[in-house]
Amino acid sequence: MAERKLDHASAEMLEEPFIRIPYELMRRNHRSAQRQVEKDFAFLQATVKALSKVSTTTNGDDSSESREKAKQEILQRLQAGSERIKGLKRKLEALQPSSKTQSQSPLRTRLDVLAEMQNTSTISESDQACWKTARVDRFMVDYLLRSGKQSAASVYAKERGIEGQVDIALFQECARIERALVKKQSCVEALAWCGENRGTLKKTKNYLEFSLRLQEYIELCRRKQQSEALAYAQRHLAVWQDTHMREIEQAMSLLFFGQGTNVGVYKRLYNLSRWETLRHQFQATFNNIYGIPSHPVLSLVTSAGLSSLKLAACATTLPHESADGVDVVMSTTEAETDSAAGAAASASAVPLISSSGSSSRALVFPIPSLASSPPIHTTTGTPAIDPSIPITSDPTPLHDHPDHPQRNVDCPTCAPYLAVLAQDVPYSHHTNSSLVCRISGQVIDDENYALAFPNGYVYSHKALSEMAKETVGGIVTCPRTLEQCSFDHLRRVYIL
Repeated sequence: MAERKLDHASAEMLEEPFIRIPYELMRRNHRSAQRQVEKDFAFLQATVKALSKVSTTTNGDDSSESREKAKQEILQRLQAGSERIKGLKRKLEALQPSSKTQSQSPLRTRLDVLAEMQNTSTISESDQACWKTARVDRFMVDYLLRSGKQSAASVYAKERGIEGQVDIALFQECARIERALVKKQSCVEALAWCGENRGTLKKTKNYLEFSLRLQEYIELCRRKQQSEALAYAQRHLAVWQDTHMREIEQAMSLLFFGQGTNVGVYKRLYNLSRWETLRHQFQATFNNIYGIPSHPVLSLVTSAGLSSLKLAACATTLPHESADGVDVVMSTTEAETDSAAGAAASASAVPLISSSGSSSRALVFPIPSLASSPPIHTTTGTPAIDPSIPITSDPTPLHDHPDHPQRNVDCPTCAPYLAVLAQDVPYSHHTNSSLVCRISGQVIDDENYALAFPNGYVYSHKALSEMAKETVGGIVTCPRTLEQCSFDHLRRVYIL
């Protein structure tokens, strides 16, 4: 099996979320445990100080009643401190890394995957194909999770054996909070998440928590619970007055304006679409904290690949067959929409009978032909058309897509399904272009130079010479227009 050098830079370009997400999760768990440990230590220190104080007070009082009372207090504090120490010991043991936990941690699993790639200078084509397939599987699971299909993502990851390389639990947590915001219209889950990540939110100057608190206040005003709303504002909104004083002032006016008000600013505050806005704000904050890209990685790599292949000649705006069996025209501008509508009006409906006997309807659009270039030379003196070559009114292009003659079967962006995705991506940048013969599909270069018909269409020398050998008198036919001429009347094209 042939081996090839692996491009590590290209392979690692898309692996930052792969490593950063488990790292951020581990860091969050560590900080949470650290806060709890610090709280337990503070409690133990307070207990020791209280015991010392009780002991000092008891030494100065000789009454048996006070000594018994002090003894009971000391026992209670010692018992509470003992329970805290046991709990602290369990937490510290859980934080202590072991060989088993290290080998099973998601971060270690993913680092091993990257280390295996880094330690390999050359890799066989079969191993490289397996590695790329595993990476595509991870991208697929990520896309399913982003689309809200957690069950399908879990099943797919289990079947492919990549549970340790994907973040199903993390996205399930995000989906749970989003459902609570949109469907239940509850901020409890999101506020609990903000409490766990308050340090990071404060460091990044993120105001998601204020938006959630404001929404809870608005819901109290919507239910006309003015006293509860006022108390809630004093407790949770007043602390944000340095950064959100204007929003707080507007919110306080809701105590006097009901839900049916027509005043614009208060009507917008009562609008239920704020829940959807909160969902998007939470999603953006969630992705930012864990280093998750704003779009699925599969979409990013697909767009990058299509952009590197897309050319101005790619047929990304031709009719495509939709799910109901009717071809539709993709258009993005008003002028294109009008032309597409005109084409649809002039198209004829053709009944189609499938092999199963069911019938469907298809709209037959006129396939646009390429604009003819100015003639390189006049056609005066061209030989008569060879009568032995039949001329048909239904030409079959020699190197085109069978259903859409303007598409090239060798171009991925011209394929019907990928063309839909490639329609909005930018064109690729090529400092040196390559011309491909539409007949043979071979590259036109100095050895296989270009020849032009009198009508301006250009093909390769090898393809036209082979065509001339198969006809009487060396007659060649343009596969686009069926125009015929002698091979000697073709002109060579020089490309600068």
